[in-house]
Amino acid sequence: MKSVRKKILLFGLTAMMSVSLAACGPKEESTGGTTTAGTDTTTAKESEEDVTAGGTYTAGTYTATAKGNNGDVTLEVTFDSDAIKSIEIKEHGETPGISDAPIAKIPESIIANQSLNIDAITGATNTSNAILNAVADAVNQAGGDAEALKKVEVAANEAAGENAALAQTDGIFYMVCDKNNAGVGEDGITYGGQNIQDLIDAGLVVKADTLEELAELIDVDPATFVETIEKFNEAVKTGVDPEFNRASFGGDFINPDGNPGIFEPPFYTGPRTPSAHITKGGLKVNTSAEVIGTDGNAIPGLYAAGEVTGGRTVAGLLEAMTSGRTAGKTIMGK
Repeated sequence: MKSVRKKILLFGLTAMMSVSLAACGPKEESTGGTTTAGTDTTTAKESEEDVTAGGTYTAGTYTATAKGNNGDVTLEVTFDSDAIKSIEIKEHGETPGISDAPIAKIPESIIANQSLNIDAITGATNTSNAILNAVADAVNQAGGDAEALKKVEVAANEAAGENAALAQTDGIFYMVCDKNNAGVGEDGITYGGQNIQDLIDAGLVVKADTLEELAELIDVDPATFVETIEKFNEAVKTGVDPEFNRASFGGDFINPDGNPGIFEPPFYTGPRTPSAHITKGGLKVNTSAEVIGTDGNAIPGLYAAGEVTGGRTVAGLLEAMTSGRTAGKTIMGK
């Protein structure tokens, strides 16, 4: 079987096409920065008979709290002398739906692997990190070594997720969609205002009337391709992705007839490779877009706008236009 069968096919909605068939998905939890653990903890609930000498942990149930996306996430972790036995989320204010996957899967993975080296769930990074950080706190309370657990390797299928594409030799994956969610109008014009045929002619988009044909055009084994599409369609229908732990699929995968998934021709795809989208660091500016120096004062004649500035909560064109306009008005004295 061709080596390309190993390629991972990631599927997503293309609500607009700008250079290629791509789109921004629904708003999910913020992933800016790494969540650090809150150290609010309560005294471990132990009984004398639960304490076992000579093991990795002091047996018992420990409570720990860490900062999540919407506030504190509190959990209880139960240990015997040698292992983490259970993790129970007691209180949280995380977003329903988005937080469901990490709340269900992160504790399960920690226990299965006896490791804190667990990937965050895509789209729910802050919730995932809150659980990992709180469990790390509980591990330390129980006399264990959380830092050592962060280095414990996990099973290959546990490492699958948002880093899967990077693990490939060529780093290429494909975004696939069908007639209903490709963002292509009846006139052949994309939501981004481009002619779909121009994109096809440029090799940025591939189009076919069957999934098997589409697979052949991108040099992927047709049987593997179709099987992957079927798995994806089932995940969209049930809301559960056992392979990659995807937590959000977006309402645009619900087709006009109410049947979710990718199944109506023509089908489209295009090659993708991971790249950095944005950083949150940069020059400090005031509300007039003036750059602030190390002394805390504005540097005369120096202005900054867009993603080169730090401390922003938005990005892209909105940030560029807003801060650019502010800088221009300041420069013009208006």
